[in-house]
Amino acid sequence: MLVPQPSEVLPELVPGLEQGTLGDDDELTAACSVPAADRAGAIRSSGTALAADRGTACYQGEDGAGLLRVDRDGGALTLLGATDVLRNDRVDESGNAALALGLLGEQPRLVWYLPSVDDVEGAATLGELSPPWVVPFSLLAIGTGVAAAIWRGRRFGPLVVEPLPVTVRAGETTEGRARMYARADARGHALDQLRMGALRRIARVLGLDRAVGYEAVVDRAAQVTGRPVEELRRLLVDEQPGGDARLVEIAQALQHLERQVEQALGRP
Repeated sequence: MLVPQPSEVLPELVPGLEQGTLGDDDELTAACSVPAADRAGAIRSSGTALAADRGTACYQGEDGAGLLRVDRDGGALTLLGATDVLRNDRVDESGNAALALGLLGEQPRLVWYLPSVDDVEGAATLGELSPPWVVPFSLLAIGTGVAAAIWRGRRFGPLVVEPLPVTVRAGETTEGRARMYARADARGHALDQLRMGALRRIARVLGLDRAVGYEAVVDRAAQVTGRPVEELRRLLVDEQPGGDARLVEIAQALQHLERQVEQALGRP
């Protein structure tokens, strides 16, 4: 018995075989002389409908039969297109179970065989299955990659030897960061850096611990300078610059606050 799926191989086994779709809603009657089908009676199953000029057809649908038995090589080849009769979730419908057991138990010995690629002798290699343009295209791609690596890896003269460590002035670092922030239009990030620096310096002048929060710095600076806490909190924490001009104004206000704190504590 063969449980087929729609493919081009089946007509090689049964010349002239046509394949269709077996309905699922209608109850199919045996109406044939195959003993297992005659005993099972009607079934309900979907699967492949089989139609051929010869053989015994059972469970006839619109496009073909759900079971086809053909004499071949001195024996009988049974094609079971109604595959649902072998499924556990449909075995209890109509005569599905009786048909499945009848077909599987026709012979004293049952061999359940699932074909695989390993069964094919002389299977084609990957090169044989590939289109003709794959190898030339692969060689061209590899050559292009090598050429690109050489092009990008070439040097324009000897390497420059520079003694390490290199000392970079703080002003250059500040200007470099400022240019990056300006190109990225990152006013908020730039202002955050200015505020963190101002908070650290004011906390150091006030003699506060480095781990203290900004709330303590704002409160202590307000006590020393006499300015409102809300005003200093807005300057040191909350306000966001609406443009470059306002960013410059806030930076100048931070410098002014630092000088106020130093003057209030009598530091030059």
